[in-house]
Amino acid sequence: MYLRNVTLYIIALMFFTTILAMAFPELNYVLAMSRSSWYEPWRWVTSLFLHFGFAHLFFNTFALLMFGLLVEHRIGLKRYLILFFGSGFLGNVGFLLFSSGGIGAGASGAIFGILGVATVLFPDMVVFMNFIPMPMRVAGPLMAVLEFLLMLGLPDGIGHSAHLFGFVFGYLYAKKLRRPVYTYMI
Repeated sequence: MYLRNVTLYIIALMFFTTILAMAFPELNYVLAMSRSSWYEPWRWVTSLFLHFGFAHLFFNTFALLMFGLLVEHRIGLKRYLILFFGSGFLGNVGFLLFSSGGIGAGASGAIFGILGVATVLFPDMVVFMNFIPMPMRVAGPLMAVLEFLLMLGLPDGIGHSAHLFGFVFGYLYAKKLRRPVYTYMI
């Protein structure tokens, strides 16, 4: 059986996990990324679905609806799941390497991976950054540069390193997907 629109299942799981953690706040310290994540492997997955509050959940859901469905339909279910979890995993690595401590959660690393793929596969798609229309070929790298600069700035409680690492994974993954496959006859 073929799953369609796995993005919607991901969003449903994000809502379920976040609402559950709101009802039982101690779950935040069990499901989120932290320094102990190196020894508690479930956090690498659960942190992608956990969000700290409805605003965090809303913006990530909005981004997934805008870009996730588009990318999912373009690259297919298997590649999309590799993209989501691969960029989410690498985003978590970035968070652990560059965060100043505390706990982290959210699908932002995975979403930035999706944006990296959209940059390559839909370069002429017009998006709005701060109400300024621009093609994705400009917006994607601009987002990556901004995340890099914000990562170097003062700590603001946002996982900019997770965003940047996720974007890089997605961008490189899309470049790999676009490479032609050659067959050789002997």
